Amino acid sequence: MKAFVKHVKLTRLKAPFLNKLRVTKKSKSSKKKTKKKPTKPAKTIVLPKVLQRIEDVIKPVHIDIIIIVFLVALKVLFLGYNSLSFPYIENDEATYAIRGASFIETGELDMYTYWYDHAPGGWMFIGLWYLITGKTALLGSYIASARIFMLVLNVVNLVLLYVLAKRLTRQRMYALFACLFFILSPLALYYQRRILLDNVMTFWVLISLLLAVREHPSLKHSAGSAVAFALAVLTKINAIFFGPAILLSVILKTGARIRKQAIILWLGFAGSIVSLFPTYALLKGELFSKNPDPSSGAFENGISLIDTTLFQASRGGESLPPWNSLSEFYVNAQNWYDRDPLLIVLGAVGFVVASLMLLRRSERAYMLPIVVAVGFMSLFLMRGGIVLDFYFLPLLPLMSILAVVIIFAPMMLGWVQSMSVKAVYFTATAMLIGLNYLGIPEGIDALALDETSNQLAAIHWVEKNVPKDSYIVTDNYATVFLNTERDYVNTDYNFKVEYDPEVREKIGNDWRNIDYMVITHEMLKQMNLGTTPIIREAFDHSELVADFTDNSSSFLDFNRYISTNGDWARVYRVKNELEIVRQDSWKFFRDNNVVSYGQVIDPENNDRSTSSLQASAMQRAVDEKDKAAFAGIWAWTRDHFQNRLQDKLLSSSWEKNDAGEYELGDSNTTSRGDIDAAAALIQAHALWPKQGYLKDAKAIINDIWNQEVVSLNGQYYLMAFATDQTQQILVNPSYIAPYYFRQFAELDPGHDWAKLIDDSYALLARIQNKNTGLIPNWIAVNATGEIADAAPLVGAVANNYGYESFRLSLRIAQDNAYHKEARAHRLLEPMAGFFAGEMSRSDRVAAIYTLDGQAVEAFEDTATYTAVYAALDASGIHDELSERILKEKILGQFDQETFVWGGAPKNIINQSWNPVFMSFVNSLTPQGVQ
Repeated sequence: MKAFVKHVKLTRLKAPFLNKLRVTKKSKSSKKKTKKKPTKPAKTIVLPKVLQRIEDVIKPVHIDIIIIVFLVALKVLFLGYNSLSFPYIENDEATYAIRGASFIETGELDMYTYWYDHAPGGWMFIGLWYLITGKTALLGSYIASARIFMLVLNVVNLVLLYVLAKRLTRQRMYALFACLFFILSPLALYYQRRILLDNVMTFWVLISLLLAVREHPSLKHSAGSAVAFALAVLTKINAIFFGPAILLSVILKTGARIRKQAIILWLGFAGSIVSLFPTYALLKGELFSKNPDPSSGAFENGISLIDTTLFQASRGGESLPPWNSLSEFYVNAQNWYDRDPLLIVLGAVGFVVASLMLLRRSERAYMLPIVVAVGFMSLFLMRGGIVLDFYFLPLLPLMSILAVVIIFAPMMLGWVQSMSVKAVYFTATAMLIGLNYLGIPEGIDALALDETSNQLAAIHWVEKNVPKDSYIVTDNYATVFLNTERDYVNTDYNFKVEYDPEVREKIGNDWRNIDYMVITHEMLKQMNLGTTPIIREAFDHSELVADFTDNSSSFLDFNRYISTNGDWARVYRVKNELEIVRQDSWKFFRDNNVVSYGQVIDPENNDRSTSSLQASAMQRAVDEKDKAAFAGIWAWTRDHFQNRLQDKLLSSSWEKNDAGEYELGDSNTTSRGDIDAAAALIQAHALWPKQGYLKDAKAIINDIWNQEVVSLNGQYYLMAFATDQTQQILVNPSYIAPYYFRQFAELDPGHDWAKLIDDSYALLARIQNKNTGLIPNWIAVNATGEIADAAPLVGAVANNYGYESFRLSLRIAQDNAYHKEARAHRLLEPMAGFFAGEMSRSDRVAAIYTLDGQAVEAFEDTATYTAVYAALDASGIHDELSERILKEKILGQFDQETFVWGGAPKNIINQSWNPVFMSFVNSLTPQGVQ
């Protein structure tokens, strides 16, 4: 009865309608005395009570609705604007998009083997969104659709935060400011746009907290809180660290009469739902460990929940204390602070103030849940394991509340009561927050930058240029577009290629069977960390075919696998077998035969250097697009060999004297070295046109003609070296290079290079053995143009076919292949017949022959087999045999572990010539889109 009387008194004080009621009764009494007709009082007493209750209920709701509508409009504006263009599409985003699509399309939890890296609740929720919105119908892609879902979800999270903050602070103005932080923070503008499980988890955590912190919650509220918490955990296991705070709220807020039932109910519901995850694994036989070292991530014996959990727990490298500048927490905390120093500082100080407010009994029930939630989550982040930048997301709404706690602590503690002071304080705070966030570049970037156009352009390029049956490796950003949406069914996620045995079987466990790679920031980062050695090997043996790095803000160093932002993409073609062998052999040659800043040495000849070796290395550097190596080799060659006063030709050799010191060995030229060097400079100019290489090439070409080409009896001849002696000249037929001469003619039109080509073919036809097609190593030509024996000049080897003349086959084959030269074909055809006969008779071709076809040396040699292939391939009638020669006799002699040809690392002929030959062979059958 006392309570009822008290309620009536309070009602009278609060309700203005009751005061009016009292006045009305008095006036009626006086009217009776004056004999005026009384009015009926019954309805007048009841109606004000009804209206007062309506006013008491509806008016605050109206204010809240107005505030929420305002906040939602701001959230949609700031978070929604430019959300499909910023930030770039990150690998994890695409992973969850793929899994959500897989769930609704096939009923599977992943398009690959599901390995329990996360509980599936989050992407099942995303999949439900796909079903509701027509899959890709909303915006044309799963990524765009899921980003819109993140917007919708975070708008709901904003409303949940408003209600939660109002309950915890007991003031709608404090809730309003907490929501402003949630809207304007650059951390929100960046991470809440991304398709992340943490955004979904935050949704369920806020619902669970909201139901738990109600005043006098019922058992159904406790049950609802438990279900929402369980769904948060099944979205991302990290949510379990919010469990203590939520359960504590249930304990504090539930009345004593039903508290025990509420606790049991909460634990029962949460535990039973979360247990569905390990139960699923148990039913599939994938719960218990199957691998001896699950921390390695190599689950060769099968997938299990325990193995994956142990692997995930081992991530992050060495466990370091949070204050160590190398720890993952420290690095990410610095990143969070750099993006939004205001929220981080206010939230941290607010946590301390909220903790102190727990000393006041009146604040304990309100501040304790948020302090415990932030405290436990912070301990998780500081534990010493892996910390990813978006782990901060579920803390964002709570930190927003804590920021409000420190800002408005004087009011919350009752130290400031004046309404005018409060109004000024609110206005000044709103202005300061707005000005602060308007001045943060990270926040402006979200509204202005385009970080996805390069990524999308790479997808369009692949769709336009790459065959659909190609095997493509990329991160999941491209996998969702290519595999899931565009039927590039052989597109696979790089981590699966690295660690999933079933996926590796698709490429025969050999990275060489990868055709293309869409390289991204995440892939480069993992290569740098060493977590994807197979992918790194494939990348190291690939070449760029499409570059989408325009306007990227990232610092990029592909040689060192460095990228600082993901707003770019590149498409690479993995090289074919010939290119891979050529690349690996070049690396060995460069590391072992190129010294100083570009000297090429011959280990079998006391580290001697020759112009021919220098020129060959220049050719190889161009083939490998090794700009630095080419520049060094040419610079050394120019400094040490281009020292003749009368011309710009190269001296022949640089040798060690008896004292072991280098000096010029032979100042005369070797026309082969001059020709190959000039050709390499022309090719280098095409790649690097600003280096002045074309000018250097022209000077050499002019002097080749003036010093090394001679006219005898009306015919031009290429001499082996520069000489004024024309009574008898020495000619090395393998120096003749019609294909290069055609290039020289374009740059040096003042000399008759076309006639030199004609006369050279005529000479070769004269000296070729009519039966075998073999050509001698050396010949002499008299002043009248007669052919003479060169043996007196160079020894008996002059009249053999061997380690000089074998090079001619390639030089002639180039002219046959690139210019359809019939004379080249006629020269090579009889050689092909002879070599085919040798293979048929003895299954081998000797390294050295007499011109009539008698083997001088019985041994085989990889380098001389290059001539065999060139002749057989040019003939066009020995395709099967030529392919066998290439695979068995040439490529088969390359050791893919040591990168050495024929087991003889010091054999300079094999190590330098064979890759030059393979460059030619590969040019005949180019692989991939250029």
